[in-house]
Amino acid sequence: METEQAMEYLKKMHADEASQTSETAPTEGDTSTAADVVEQVKTAEPDNKEEAGREPAETEVPEKKAEEVPQPTQKKPSRQERVNHAFQRNKQKFKAELEAKDRRIAELEEKVKKYSVLEQGDFDPNDVKSYIDHKLALDREQGELDRLKAERTRMVDDDRMAEASERHARQVDECFSTDEEREHYWNLLRNGGTKFREFLNAYDDGTIDAFIGDSDMAPVLISTLMRNPETLKSIVEKRNPMRKMIALQQLENRLSVARTVKRTRTEDSAPQKPRLPITGSQVQNPSSSANTRVTDWNRYLAEHPKSGY
Repeated sequence: METEQAMEYLKKMHADEASQTSETAPTEGDTSTAADVVEQVKTAEPDNKEEAGREPAETEVPEKKAEEVPQPTQKKPSRQERVNHAFQRNKQKFKAELEAKDRRIAELEEKVKKYSVLEQGDFDPNDVKSYIDHKLALDREQGELDRLKAERTRMVDDDRMAEASERHARQVDECFSTDEEREHYWNLLRNGGTKFREFLNAYDDGTIDAFIGDSDMAPVLISTLMRNPETLKSIVEKRNPMRKMIALQQLENRLSVARTVKRTRTEDSAPQKPRLPITGSQVQNPSSSANTRVTDWNRYLAEHPKSGY
């Protein structure tokens, strides 16, 4: 029994040494396991199924920028276009302010109409303060209402004046053909426009002012009447408004005819561009004559006889 036990012990000892020599000892400090190593190998190796049939990535070529189309230069607005733009902007602003005032005026009118009928007897006799507060609030609302109505009237008058001034400036540009004529007219108004207005207010019944305001030639009429006191006096002295209108209409007709004649003379006196000579088949040969044309025509008739004769 002891010998068999000894033999078993030796066999077991040799088996343990063989197993220890077959295993590779891990490197000191390396804590990675065999599973980690296998995983790293799998990660490093490409997937044959996917990578085998994949073509190498093409080098991306940056797209060529589209040729930039040169933007057309914006035309500088003319003086009249700038004036029209500013006028329209102010018109829109005026309309918005007027609508806001109208809404507030309607609201205050409704309040004043509703609460102005209340008297002291409508309040508690023991609460005098409520009646006093009511009267003070009513006075404030009435004062605000009167102020807004006055402002609205002034705004409408100013807008009418601005519109009339804009129309007048447009008529000046249309009635006078040169900058010198326009500047002469504006200087005439600056120097004597106030006196001309005072004269009409004092001696005219409104006929001249109404006619000028409705005329497309208003600047020309104003300039003529201001530079010709006798003509202005002869019209003002007519007592019948109808006769005044007829005299003003005759003056306007004469001025219109004079403008037409002046414009025609200016166009006729302008240098004409030389006409280009006619070239090609329309230019006749100087050596050709009427006999040549007749001969050609007879030759055509001979070569193309008419049938039916």
